[in-house]
Amino acid sequence: MSKTIHLITAMLSVLVFSGSVLANNFQENVPKNTLRYWSDDIEWQSAGAHLPKGTQMAVLEGNPKKEGMFTIRLKTPKNMKLAVHQHPGPERVTILQGDLYVGFGDSFNKEIGTKFSAGSFYVNPKNENHYVYTKDNPAIIQITGMGPWKVIYAK
Repeated sequence: MSKTIHLITAMLSVLVFSGSVLANNFQENVPKNTLRYWSDDIEWQSAGAHLPKGTQMAVLEGNPKKEGMFTIRLKTPKNMKLAVHQHPGPERVTILQGDLYVGFGDSFNKEIGTKFSAGSFYVNPKNENHYVYTKDNPAIIQITGMGPWKVIYAK
């Protein structure tokens, strides 16, 4: 009986050790042009004057200023307000962290925005006026679309 217990313990140790080794493996031989980002490696920069103060941006794929597919992440401050605007193409938005509120129309109205929480996804149609805001918490969102991406503010 003692040999059986030692054998089971040894087998479990091998399985636990193998599992931890497999979980830490990193495949180096991947197809050319494969993009891989880990959250700690993402380089955040100021999103610039065209987005609310304190908003940061990271470009993951492509160039949002040029033609072609792009993917960006935006990190918003709490109580952020992005005025009524539209884009020349649809934008696909995934909320990664926090809550983001989106409303449609020609005037900003915090009373009718829709709340999207982490894990949510929505698509803004092209040339449709909308506005975005956060409340008590910042948010991190990911946007994928076709460039050139522009934020065209309503007048």
